[in-house]
Amino acid sequence: MDSSELKIELFRKIDSLSSERLKKVYGKILNFLNSQDDTEEWDALTGSEQQALLDGIHQLEQGKVVPHEQVIREAREKYQKNEEES
Repeated sequence: MDSSELKIELFRKIDSLSSERLKKVYGKILNFLNSQDDTEEWDALTGSEQQALLDGIHQLEQGKVVPHEQVIREAREKYQKNEEES
């Protein structure tokens, strides 16, 4: 089967799906398309940017994280104090 025939066959199968199944298939297709190995953005980063990301992933895997709420609270406390002093 060539690519044109594959597309037609896929269209026919998708066209015959119920609304619920169509939504599931749509999600799966999007997940598949978005998961393709695309290294273009990674390659555009500098070596130090790549290393910083790898370090962050490593810290995350080790559980060395600060909850979002804590970061926001500390930032608000710090910058509210600075505004009051100005």
